[in-house]
Amino acid sequence: MDLLKHLQQIDVFFFHQINGLIFGEKLITPFMVFMSSSFFWAAIGFVATGWAFRQKLATSKISIFWALVTLGVSDMVTYRILKPFFSRDRPCYHLAEAVLRADACGGQMGFPSNHAANAMAVTLALLLFFSASRKYYILLFVPLLIGISRIYLGVHYPFDVLAGFVVGAVIAFIIYFFVSTRVIDRRKDPAKGFRR
Repeated sequence: MDLLKHLQQIDVFFFHQINGLIFGEKLITPFMVFMSSSFFWAAIGFVATGWAFRQKLATSKISIFWALVTLGVSDMVTYRILKPFFSRDRPCYHLAEAVLRADACGGQMGFPSNHAANAMAVTLALLLFFSASRKYYILLFVPLLIGISRIYLGVHYPFDVLAGFVVGAVIAFIIYFFVSTRVIDRRKDPAKGFRR
């Protein structure tokens, strides 16, 4: 229990460090709001889909499909299973001194962060399914910014975000492994069927 209490204190401390930033607030806040908004997700989806169709390759469309599947699984696992299981309040409900910069606090439960999990899951899935070279892994900076935005806006603790990253990454790797070793192998040699 002492360890858990100590971790909670660390979590709250770093939450205050990020959420309490006031330097450049007039510029940072609109940017962070945008990073957490549905408009940002729509823009990313539009660019990724447009790029895939410009490739005129079936594999590009399939990769987008599986990235979307990964996103859906991540969202469902995080929201339907993990949040009710851990049932941890968001800081904007739990801490009186939390600065809420978002339009609303959101649902009561915040662990793990759906935004962080989904951002990591879909970004990593795209990198894996497109067999991206190392230089493209700089795109992992996008989930990082989204995660920071959730803390800055006052709707998540840092550990909510870190847990979300782990959940999203694990789901992306599991789905990629399943598709690459079973679905793709079966397409190459239907007589083999799924590996057992």
